[in-house]
Amino acid sequence: ITRGRQANVSYRIINGSSVSISEYPFLVSVQRWEKDTKTHICGGTLISDLWVLTAGHCVVEIERDLSVIVRAESSYHSSGGVLLTVSRAVKHENFRYGSPEIDFDFGLLKLSSKFERAVPIRLIARHRRIPAGELCTVVGWGLTKGTGDREQLRMVRLPIVPQSVCSDAYSVFDPNSVTWRMLCAGYEEGRRDACEIIAIISAVLMLRNVGPPRLLGVNCKYPLTCALLCVVYAIAGAEGSSRRLSFRIVNGTASQISSYPYIVSIQRWTPTDKAHICGGTLISVSWILSAAHCVDRLTPQTAMVRANSSFYRKGGKLHRVAQVIKHENFTYTTGDYDYGLLRLRQRYLRAALARLPSGERRFPPGELCVVLGWGYTLGPESREQLRSVALPIVAQSVCRKAYQSTDEITGRMMCAGYAEGLRDACDGDSGGPLICRGKQAGIISWAIGCAQPEKYGVYSSIAAGRQWIKRQTGV
Repeated sequence: ITRGRQANVSYRIINGSSVSISEYPFLVSVQRWEKDTKTHICGGTLISDLWVLTAGHCVVEIERDLSVIVRAESSYHSSGGVLLTVSRAVKHENFRYGSPEIDFDFGLLKLSSKFERAVPIRLIARHRRIPAGELCTVVGWGLTKGTGDREQLRMVRLPIVPQSVCSDAYSVFDPNSVTWRMLCAGYEEGRRDACEIIAIISAVLMLRNVGPPRLLGVNCKYPLTCALLCVVYAIAGAEGSSRRLSFRIVNGTASQISSYPYIVSIQRWTPTDKAHICGGTLISVSWILSAAHCVDRLTPQTAMVRANSSFYRKGGKLHRVAQVIKHENFTYTTGDYDYGLLRLRQRYLRAALARLPSGERRFPPGELCVVLGWGYTLGPESREQLRSVALPIVAQSVCRKAYQSTDEITGRMMCAGYAEGLRDACDGDSGGPLICRGKQAGIISWAIGCAQPEKYGVYSSIAAGRQWIKRQTGV
């Protein structure tokens, strides 16, 4: 960026879609509070029960007087949720803004008191890089350049762009615009982007959830005007290491609930919103098995289960929940012990139950299994209908090598997918089953990307968690 041409670090979602805060519960609206007027200025993410991560340029104007509040747990920046006060605002000591460039765009807000209900995002390991072409998600409350309501949370998916391509695109302004503390995302043809006045600003990139800053005030429709992103990655549940704890079926087929009558849609119902968040399976007339990162967002008051329907929005039977349990050793940092349970308020006597493997039975590499869910499809297909995809089991050694660390793939995990990618499970399918030989072998847990070459889907092994499941449920 040349001197005298200040960076325009504000955004809007273009060609995006409305989403629920239940899908991104770690996202918050950072607001200026002056004379009883609250103005949304930026987005941010909860990284603990005390700290919010955002961009340096978001806190630079508020760090002195702390005229700022944070709205959490709401799909709307102007209403709902809970308001949290801030005791401290910090920007990176090397932060530079518009003179001549923007860099080190990292900021933090410390809450005045712990937010006990916080669902923190997970931050990626320092050495991780996201490959070019990886499809990520920008989330925010910005203007939409259309008829969309800027007050409701919106998202858009964008692919990561190679650093060299992005540097070339911005070289007309300054050959050093894009530093190693940034990354870029967007379409060469300019179909979608995050631009002027979007809330998330450069806060966070998640594998499948991204928060970028845009520079220069260049029209968002220009080719290769990629959004510059601080090198902070996250996954919902992601979203940190470059794992994502959420899934969609990629290149699968529409399926009927009659073929898989034990699968259910786990939903979060609030006074202002009803949203499908995960899949699950009936393992008894009272118990549903899912992933810990799915149920961790729920309470008996907000959890709802839709059973016996091919569509998560309609049909079948709705069930209230009496108890929510996650494995006591589960952590978002590793994604390990990703087992969760829901106990229904009333027994579902017509329930068709998933069969669980006995003992330590393992399924051999190459075994063709089926993954089920209602997640996004990467295509024109409706995400509202149940979909399935067949995937082969992958040897543990192969999966560990693919993820470059034997610590990442533990004995409680199993992998499935194709080396060349093509098919996978992604957003919205988390907690759903991996079915092998008619039995549930795994629970959809995490992965890097969707249908990426040699980045297999990772599942919580039922065999490894069998004793815990039996101890909690008697099943």
